Parts: sequence; structure tokens; C-alpha cells
Amino acid sequence: MRVGYDAKRFLFNKTGLGNYSRTLIEHVSKLITVILYSPEKSKKTIDHQLITPSITPILWRFWRVIFRFKQDGLNLYHGLSGELPLGIHWLKQTKSIVTIHDVIFKLYPSHYSFIDRLIYRFKTWYAIHFSEHIIAISQSTQKDIEKYYKIDARKISVLYQAAQSIFYENTPKKKTQKNPYYLFVSSISPRKNLMLLIEAYNLLDEKQRKKVIVVGSGKAHLRACQKQIKDYGLNAYFEFKEVHAIKDLKAFYLGAEIFIYPSIYEGFGIPILEAMLCKTPVITSNCSSMPEVAEDHAFYIDPLDAQSLKTQIQYIENNPDMVKEKVLKAYELAHQKYNPEKLAGQLVNLYDQILK
Repeated sequence: MRVGYDAKRFLFNKTGLGNYSRTLIEHVSKLITVILYSPEKSKKTIDHQLITPSITPILWRFWRVIFRFKQDGLNLYHGLSGELPLGIHWLKQTKSIVTIHDVIFKLYPSHYSFIDRLIYRFKTWYAIHFSEHIIAISQSTQKDIEKYYKIDARKISVLYQAAQSIFYENTPKKKTQKNPYYLFVSSISPRKNLMLLIEAYNLLDEKQRKKVIVVGSGKAHLRACQKQIKDYGLNAYFEFKEVHAIKDLKAFYLGAEIFIYPSIYEGFGIPILEAMLCKTPVITSNCSSMPEVAEDHAFYIDPLDAQSLKTQIQYIENNPDMVKEKVLKAYELAHQKYNPEKLAGQLVNLYDQILK
């Protein structure tokens, strides 16, 4: 079986969609022949066949790339980031499948510019309607696809994400900072809801506050959060960092007392899984995919209620034995439900079904 993938994010995106692409291809390539299609050349050394264009990259990626598929003997093309090249539904020899991570632009259109909304609407509509099959990364995303696109549920399969391989390595818990801290990992945007954590910290008694390390980058909303921290007089409790090496990110998870992820909406929520694999207690939101990822093994809040976040922080601090039991169960769930080899096998089985 020869399967092609859009490698733009595999090669050039260092976070969410890039990590999803790299993890999936790493494990699937042990089972099938993988061909990567990139609109640009990369200096990275990779172990797979890489096809790059000789014409304008954007034109090639969104259309002309399909003329390579017959030449490369491609059985199936998998769009890993919610899009497919135009005209792929005309091909007889190559079938197509697409992964839809979320439809946030439908749920929260104000978070996107007008042009971005138009682009997401068209490419998602095209991929959903003209692919042979759709992968949703959670049941929550599947329900959203069915709701907004009126697609027969039989055309959609839920296949979960795996974390990067380093997170499955059994590394002992260890302190990475002199003083205990809580951890927030995410891009800093309104949907990720760092502001709720700031509000909850303002409600906490000063004696109950530990340092919060915020790992992530942002622009306007980052500045708004930093202003709110200053206005509340909380500068001593918040430290902002950007982490580029995955081993350093894992070290922050391993050293944290609590991982706090109060997102308003997630298609999956990979940081929750990363924290579970590091045996770190998770506080997260009680909506969209987040309860699906951690099941009964996280502490849930209303992402619009700062008091509920304050209460859960206090509960974890006051109930160490119960928290330890929940963390161990979360760790077991993470290894069983999100085992990367098992998920890769499920994906290849789905490829087989589509081709038959």
C-alpha cells in the first residue's frame, strides 16, 4: 500500500498540526509505504520519499500536486489538516481521506478574520464532501461535523491522536524549578482561556498561591493577560516561557504540581494527554472533547466560572491520596487508549477498508 500525505505541517509546523502529522507518519510508516508532498524544500533529513514542486508552491499544493499521484503509484492520499487538493475527486486510481480536527471557525467565527473564515469554510466543505472518508479526532468533533455539514455518520470514523513518542518513555517525576509550580501549556488566545486562571488566582488566598509557569506564545491576548496580571498585583506568581525542545516541555510537565487547561473548546486537547503521560494531575474544562480525552481521571471545571477553578485547585492541594490514585489511573488510560502503535494499526486497517 502506498499512501501520500501533505507534508507542509510535518516539515514546517512545530506545534499542534505538525506534531499530529509527525507522530502519525512516524508510526504508520512502519506498516506501509509513505510518500510526502511538500510545497517547499526542507533542510531536515527525513526517512521518507519527499516530492517537491518545480512551479509556484501554493498552486502546486492546492491543485497540481494531484498530477503526481499516478506517476507515484499512489493508492490513497490522506489530508492531515482538514484539506485536500482541488480535483482529487476526479482521480480514479487514488482515493482520498481527510482528518478534521475541529470546526472552531463555525463555533467561534469572531476568533477568525473574514478572509480566514472564507478559506476555512471552503477547504473544509470541499474536503468533507469529496473525500472517500473522514477521520474525526474525537467524538466531539464527529458530532460537530454531522451538525454543521449534515454528513452521514457512516462516512466518519473517530481515530484518536497519540502524543509524541518521548511522552511514552517512563521518566521519573522530578523538580525542574526551585519552588513548586502549576503549569499552563498553550498558545495564548481567548479560546485557551488563560484569563480564567488569572481570575481564579485573584480569588485565591495569597498563602495558597504557587507560581504558574505559562508555556506558549501570543500577541494581543498575551498583552491583555499580562495587563490583567499586573492590575491584580499578581506579577510575582506568573512566569511566561517559550519552549522549543520537546524534552524541555516534558520536563515542565514532570515538575508541575498541577496542569491547568481551562480551554473553552478543543477538537482533542493533546496537552491533556501529555500531562496524563507525565503523571501530573489535570484540571480541565467540562465541555467539548476534554472529558472524552481524560474520562474520569481529571478534575473538571466550568470554563466560564473562575470560582470553580479556584475550588478544584484547593481540592487537589487538600486531597493528595485521592489525587495520586486518579493520576495513576490517568497514566494507565493514556498508555492503553492512546497507544501510538495501536492507533497506527487502526488507521492502516481503515485505509484497507477504503481501498476495498
